[in-house]
Amino acid sequence: MESQTSPLPSLYEEKTQTAFRSLMLALSYPGRLYALSGGSAVVAETLVDLEASYFAISQDSDLQDVLRLSGAKEKHASKASYQFYEGGQSIHHILQAPIGTLLEPDQAATLIIKTNFANGKVVRLSGPGVAKYMRIQIDLPEDFWNIRTEAVRYPLGWDVFFVDGERVMGLPRTTRLEVM
Repeated sequence: MESQTSPLPSLYEEKTQTAFRSLMLALSYPGRLYALSGGSAVVAETLVDLEASYFAISQDSDLQDVLRLSGAKEKHASKASYQFYEGGQSIHHILQAPIGTLLEPDQAATLIIKTNFANGKVVRLSGPGVAKYMRIQIDLPEDFWNIRTEAVRYPLGWDVFFVDGERVMGLPRTTRLEVM
């Protein structure tokens, strides 16, 4: 009887599979940091494909290259399923990001925001995946937190990935927050 072996994954597949695990853990356990080799560009490589759409305000040339080569359609912020931002400079565009509908909550945008975890307002998280409460610090304008609070009415709202260099933190729409 011949033994059957599975083909070995390529380096690209290993990279995106590792990133996917980090992204899923980040949404499962809001506020915790996970390794993400490649920053926002690897998030795009992992999530964005021919069937997706995106909106990006970013100076990151690696991210721009990945999005351009993905085959995904670039769309206005009001229509794009994946949205890439750098810090709080473009916060007003987030107001336009789709939050889904009661019949199709999966039509909400996923936000990927490049930021800094060492500065900014302290925010207290609670909800699924958070043991009691967790405090985080993210360098974003207070307007972001206000916009998110107004937009998120479960099951409506955005799932957010915050990226700081080689680290990612998730904030699903199920997470409640309080700006301290």
